[in-house]
Amino acid sequence: MTGARHQARSDARVTVGMPVFNNARTLRRAIDSVLGQGFSDWVLVISDDGSTDGSDRIAAHAAKADPRISLLRQPQRLGFMNFRAPLASAETPYFVWLAGDDHWHPDFLEHTLRALDAAPAAVSALPQATFIGSPERPVPNLGFLRGDASRRITQYLRHPGGTRMYGLMRTGLLAAAFPPRPFNAYDWYLMVALLAKGPQLSLPQQLLFREETPWFRYAEAVDSLSDRGLYRSFPVLEMSLELIRDRHIPRRALPALAGLNLRKHEEYVAVTRPDTFRRRKWLYRLAGLPIARDPARQAELSARDPAPAAAFRLPGPAANVRYRGAGVTAILTFRNAASTLAAAFEHLEALGCDVIAIDHGSTDGSRDIAASSQQAGRCRIIDSRWTGAFDLHRQLAQKREIIAGLSPGWVLHADADEFLEPPPGQSLADCIVSASSNGQIAFPVTEQLFVPRYEDEEHDPQNFRKTMTAFVQMHEHDAKQRLFRSNADLALWMRTGGHTVTRDPERLAPPLVLQHFPGLSLDDLRAQYHARVFAPGDRARLWHDNRSAAHAFDIVEPDPALFCKASPSDLRRLPFFRPRAPYAAPPLPVPADLYLVDGGAGGGHAALLQAALPGLRIATVDASALWGMTQNHPVLNILGHPAGLHGHNVQRSLERSRAVEWTRRIAQARQWALDRNAVYAELRIEEVQPGGEALRDCLLRLLQPRAPRGATGFVPIDSPAILRGPFENPVRAITAPLSADLGYR
Repeated sequence: MTGARHQARSDARVTVGMPVFNNARTLRRAIDSVLGQGFSDWVLVISDDGSTDGSDRIAAHAAKADPRISLLRQPQRLGFMNFRAPLASAETPYFVWLAGDDHWHPDFLEHTLRALDAAPAAVSALPQATFIGSPERPVPNLGFLRGDASRRITQYLRHPGGTRMYGLMRTGLLAAAFPPRPFNAYDWYLMVALLAKGPQLSLPQQLLFREETPWFRYAEAVDSLSDRGLYRSFPVLEMSLELIRDRHIPRRALPALAGLNLRKHEEYVAVTRPDTFRRRKWLYRLAGLPIARDPARQAELSARDPAPAAAFRLPGPAANVRYRGAGVTAILTFRNAASTLAAAFEHLEALGCDVIAIDHGSTDGSRDIAASSQQAGRCRIIDSRWTGAFDLHRQLAQKREIIAGLSPGWVLHADADEFLEPPPGQSLADCIVSASSNGQIAFPVTEQLFVPRYEDEEHDPQNFRKTMTAFVQMHEHDAKQRLFRSNADLALWMRTGGHTVTRDPERLAPPLVLQHFPGLSLDDLRAQYHARVFAPGDRARLWHDNRSAAHAFDIVEPDPALFCKASPSDLRRLPFFRPRAPYAAPPLPVPADLYLVDGGAGGGHAALLQAALPGLRIATVDASALWGMTQNHPVLNILGHPAGLHGHNVQRSLERSRAVEWTRRIAQARQWALDRNAVYAELRIEEVQPGGEALRDCLLRLLQPRAPRGATGFVPIDSPAILRGPFENPVRAITAPLSADLGYR
């Protein structure tokens, strides 16, 4: 759940915003440096951006210990915009950021506040800073920027850096200068917009201590920030156009802005396209660009260590088979994949891969399977917090970060239900050696989709690769390339949802076979396709069309004629999908204080809610009708244990239909809440006592202006378990993933 906004004390003058993401190693030091300030009239707002290393627990402990500290837990990764979250809650005249890996001298706030109070025209006050580590060295170019706005901005653009945004600033001016949306170099936009309003004071004292990131790491990260090739090749072009559009840049500063674009273009090419840089170096040198004229920086690039993701490397000696110096690392992402995960680990071990396994909050025993493999020395596990929605872009960005830290070799982009096989009579080692000698960078695949053929077909997780023999030959618009070189350009890979690395046929090796087992029974497929909800960013990219559209399809026995066909089928219509009959959702009733959705609790709860909060206007609606809502009214979804779907002497087909609709209704409401960032909450009816305070408190929270939105309204996975029986197949199989997330056992 997202933490509530803090209430600024009447005597507080400064809000300290601390954006945090996986800063467990340094976070306590940063918080202590705020607590140790000689000036004490501050509030600290920590915004955790979905940390997975325990940073949120450190922050929560600090907030509990000091009333001046509050914690915001972001339900979805904000990235750069996590800096905006504490600023949006600031109610003090002054604001300052302190990153979770930096810290202050005890006099930081006292000196900067005194300087700003003495200079009303100044927008910010910044002391000198030091990069900590061995050896320590001062942060350059933090002197006073003199002259009018044009001259100040010109001086800044010649040496922008990232430290100037960590000065004490006037809150109102800072909020007006913050960029309206995320883009690369957003902090430079911010500082230019501020410097257009007034000067930044430069204090002589050394009061800020920063962790240093090598300059070339920023160029390495650019590809993940933009899907447009021009904005990647010119990494600050988008920022520059925003400055011009918003009229923050004086005309006389435009030449300096143009020069900055050329320098960052050269840096991006030198870091990420070394062959291209070598070919263009004469041109860059002729243009007077710095890297082409500096042999020392070129040598630094050649010798740079792929360290950003070193923490993901397997400990100890390499366990994988080496193909003439080219190792294979499989990066396997899974959530609730217990039926196929053990076989996937065995298969990757047989291929000779190092395995890095990323678990997204499994609740079905998958984590234990991975732990057994880790104890045997076959893999390394990374835990990634589950937010309630499938977020492929976030997963790919995490994989890309891992890939950036790997030694030169090959990467297998693995799923727990996919098995990559070389052509008959060849080994994977032979394929890789041949591809390496031919300069090829990726392997396409021929995909065979293995699916159950009839309703009662159910396969044993221990033997499914032997017993499932019928498959459909598949084809996708973006061809899958699961195995590729670790130094390949992954910009296209990010744009195609992790499918395609290159479209150049000369860079593709002969195809491998991809055996795909999406479900071991039709009920297993129903559980997956009907229950998943997706991050709005993924849906905006038009990914997951099949799964997102599952509410428009029923999962049925596939057409037998599709099996063993030589020609591929159309993936946009999976073989087990059958369109549902057109369904017109009932119109929304007249506006009410609260819309009530029955997510499988049995109905008839409006009277219970009105008794808890007399005078409340309630309208009961179908989950599918929420998409027609034009105004953002609060929505409460009342849930009930799926065991109630069983009945005496009831046909299995009826129980199956009930379980599908239970799953579908909840998923529809969740997807609507995510897409609309809507005021939404879920409540398990088993926790509500008539006349009790739990229901009243829930309603009051929901009706307040800062009510739960999007995924923050989902029932937390760690909620107390509610046990009930009988809870048997097919209801258990279909509702299992979602019921586990809801705490139903």
